[in-house]
Amino acid sequence: MEVLLTKKRQITLPQTYIDEMGLKCGDTLKCYMKNKRLILSAQERPNMHENPVIETTFSVPMSGLAIFCFQRFNLFLDGKPIHIKGRKPRELIAVLVASCESISKRACASFLWPESNAYQAMDNLYKLLSRVKTLYTWLPISQDNEAIILHRERVYCDVFEYSRLCCKPDRESWQKAVNLYRGMLLYEEPYDWVSDFDVRYEMLYQGLLKKLNYDACLKN
Repeated sequence: MEVLLTKKRQITLPQTYIDEMGLKCGDTLKCYMKNKRLILSAQERPNMHENPVIETTFSVPMSGLAIFCFQRFNLFLDGKPIHIKGRKPRELIAVLVASCESISKRACASFLWPESNAYQAMDNLYKLLSRVKTLYTWLPISQDNEAIILHRERVYCDVFEYSRLCCKPDRESWQKAVNLYRGMLLYEEPYDWVSDFDVRYEMLYQGLLKKLNYDACLKN
C-alpha cells in the first residue's frame, strides 16, 4: 500500500491501517527512524475512568457571524451558510481565525503569497483587504499601520471559544473544549501555513485529556 505525503507536511494513511489501529481524525502518531525506515505507531489513549466528552451536536448560532475551523472550514451568517468568492478572501479569514484575532500585515502577506517578494506580497494584501471590505461588509475586520484585526467580540468562532475554555480552571470547561476540537485545524483546506498554528491547538487538546484523566483519578 502507498502512503501519500501532502504539502501540509502530513501523510495520508490507507483506510485499512486507520481501522486496524483504531484511529480517528485529529489523532497523533509516534514517529521515529529505525534501520533507515520510518516507523509510525499509535499513541496510547488516556485511560479515562469516565467519559470526558459531553454529548453535544454541532450547533450554529441563528444570529450574527459564526466561523468554524476545526476539521472543516465553514462560515454562517444568521444561521445560513456563506459562500466566499475566491480563494484568497477565504484564506484571509482563515489566517485571522487561526492566529486567534490579529496578525501583523507582514506575516499575513507572507502566509498568503509565500512565493512573492515582500513588496509584491504587501501590495497584494492591500488590494485584497480593499476587496474584502467592499464585498463582505458584515466581516468585522479592521487594520492599523501594523496589523489586521478580526474583532472576536462580534463573531462566534470555535477556535476562539476553544482557546477561552482551555484557560478555565474547571472540569466542565475542559469537557466543553474537548467537544469543540472536532479535528485538526482547517484539516480539509490546502493551506501550507496551517501547521504553524495547528500544533498549538493539538498540544492544548492533549493537555486537556491529561487533566481530565488526572481529575477523574482523584475522584476515584
